Amino acid sequence: MTRKLVFFAALAVLLAAFPAIIICKRIHSARHSSIVLTDLDGIRERGRLIAVSDFNSIDYFIYKGEPMGFSYELLKSFSDYIGLDLEIIAENNLDHAIELVSSGKADLLANRITDTGSESSRIRFSDPVDETRQVLVRRNPEPRSNGSAGSPGKNLKKDLEELEGKFVYVQENSLQASCMERIRKETGTGFKIVNVPFESESLIRLVAKGEIDYTVCSENVASVNATYYPDIDIAIHVSAKEDLSWGVRKDNSAFLLEELNRWISSYRKTASYAILYSKYFNNSKSKSIVNSDYYPLYTGRVSRYDDLIRRFSTD
Repeated sequence: MTRKLVFFAALAVLLAAFPAIIICKRIHSARHSSIVLTDLDGIRERGRLIAVSDFNSIDYFIYKGEPMGFSYELLKSFSDYIGLDLEIIAENNLDHAIELVSSGKADLLANRITDTGSESSRIRFSDPVDETRQVLVRRNPEPRSNGSAGSPGKNLKKDLEELEGKFVYVQENSLQASCMERIRKETGTGFKIVNVPFESESLIRLVAKGEIDYTVCSENVASVNATYYPDIDIAIHVSAKEDLSWGVRKDNSAFLLEELNRWISSYRKTASYAILYSKYFNNSKSKSIVNSDYYPLYTGRVSRYDDLIRRFSTD
C-alpha cells in the first residue's frame, strides 16, 4: 500500500473516532454568528437537537472511536423519542454550558445539576433525571474511618475537623464550590477553598496521586472513581441527597421542556433506565476503560493510528 493510501486509510479511522470533536469545532466556529432562539418546532426544522454535556468517564466520553456515557445515552434516547439527530457540545465549565443554552447556541443543558436558585434566572430546570449528594474526597485515613455514613447533620462539623487550616480544591463556578462555601459559613470550619479550572474527575485523580489532599464531588461520580482509585475515601457526606436535572433556556422553550419532562417521567420507570444506570455507576469494567491507552481524557489518544496520522499529515 502506498504512503498516500496508508494515510487516507488511517485518516478514515481517525475521523470515525472523533465525531464529538468534529461537532465541537463546528459549534465553536459558529459562536459569533447570529442565533435565533427556537422552541421545539424550530429545532425540528433544523433536524437535530444540540445538547451540552460534561466530558468525563461517566456522562460523555469517546472510547475506541465510539461515543459513550450515561448522559450521552440518555440524550440519545430522548433525541430518538422526539425523532431528531443528536449533536453534543462537550463543556465542563458550568457557567459556559449555561451560557451556550441561554444564548441559543445549544438547546439542552445535560450537565445534571441541582437547582440552587442561582441558575434559575438563566435556565428552566427539567424534572429530575437522577439524584446524588456531595462527598468529601480524601486519601484513606489510617486507621480507615467510615466518616459520616448518613446525611450531614450535627456531626458534620466534627467530621470536618481535619480540614482546619487545610485546602479543599473544587472546580470553579461549580455546585461543589457553592456547597463548600455554605458549609464553611454554617460550621465555622477554617478550611480554605481553592477554585481551579479542573473538573471533578481530574481533581479526584490528583487526590489519589497525593498531589492535593481534598476535593468535593457528587457521590455517584466519586463512587465510580473509587473503583479506579482504591486508596481514596469518600465516606463523609457534606450534603443531603439532591435532585439532578437538565435545563433549557428561560425563554421560548416551553414545548421542548414539556416534551422533555414527559419523556423523563416515562423513561425513569423503565428497565432500560435501570440497566443504563447500572452500566455506568455499578460496572466493574469501567476501570478498564479509564486505564485504557485509548481513553482520551487522560491519554489524548483515540486509536492505534494516532502516530501514523501525525507522521503522514506533515508530508
